[in-house]
Amino acid sequence: MIWNKYVCNLAFSPVCTALSLRIGQVLDNPLARALAEDCASEAYRVAQRKGIELDFDDPVKRIHDFGRVIPNAMPSMLLDMLAARTTEIDASLPLGTQRFVPS
Repeated sequence: MIWNKYVCNLAFSPVCTALSLRIGQVLDNPLARALAEDCASEAYRVAQRKGIELDFDDPVKRIHDFGRVIPNAMPSMLLDMLAARTTEIDASLPLGTQRFVPS
């Protein structure tokens, strides 16, 4: 269950934050959307290699379905950045590499 949400978080949090965009704006921008899709796909591959079962087979479709429901949302990472607070990036980045999981 955690990784089902984590794939969406990894798709949108860093891209929205880096580009200061809402989720719907990411999906509407071809370059930002491609970044989010790549992030989701990589997170999906890491989950597969770690033997984590997900409730979807297509990470790109998953983030599109998720994002279209909440187009005006801003991930907490973006909200933290806008408020000059520490973000969760330090916790997110090492997960794929901590055990040398190829993706």
